[in-house]
Amino acid sequence: MADHQDQEGEVHEQEALQAAALVGLPIRAEHLSGVAAHFRILRDRAELVMSFPLPDDIEPAPVFRP
Repeated sequence: MADHQDQEGEVHEQEALQAAALVGLPIRAEHLSGVAAHFRILRDRAELVMSFPLPDDIEPAPVFRP
């Protein structure tokens, strides 16, 4: 089980490095694990938002009212 977590973490580190390279952002080796952890958190939150079903004909609200 630990191997799976290590492999999963490696994949996320590679994804973080690729995303940083796209915008020209260097990541120092000692910061990579923290960046990858935040990258996973952001992806989890994005999946939550994107999983919310919305009808195709929905209109945006002209004014935000919490």
